[in-house]
Amino acid sequence: MMNELQQKSIRSRALIIMLFSGMIIFSNLLGALAFAVIGNGQDYMFSIAEYQKNPGLYLFRYYYDICFIFAITGILFFTGALFLRKLQPKGRIILTIVSIVLILEIWAISFLMQYALRDNGSSKLILTIAFNGLLWSAPLIYLIRYVNSEAVIAALKK
Repeated sequence: MMNELQQKSIRSRALIIMLFSGMIIFSNLLGALAFAVIGNGQDYMFSIAEYQKNPGLYLFRYYYDICFIFAITGILFFTGALFLRKLQPKGRIILTIVSIVLILEIWAISFLMQYALRDNGSSKLILTIAFNGLLWSAPLIYLIRYVNSEAVIAALKK
């Protein structure tokens, strides 16, 4: 009985993860489309000195690549949740790895934005960016802990 309740709980949480990953995929693909439509899709070519002065320019130069990387991460996140919903142990492993990668992606973007704003940005904006990184990392850390808990591992073994 307890194992059956645990499996229902795992399936419900996997569904929530699937919805979240759909949001990641949709928002990044839509962001890339909007970036192209508003005219910012041209190739950003800056001199090396400009990149060294303001590394935040890389965000514009590689915006499509960043969106594509996040969309691929969302697809992998969706795949892991799908396997977890089917109560397959490889879903747990996929979700753990992709969550770690997603945390690294979030913090890489956050640090790049903070570095770009270090001279001309307000300290409140920099703190907001850091808070945003923490806000998105906390659920992913919880997810890693959850899928690697003894109860979930036992429920996946059936």
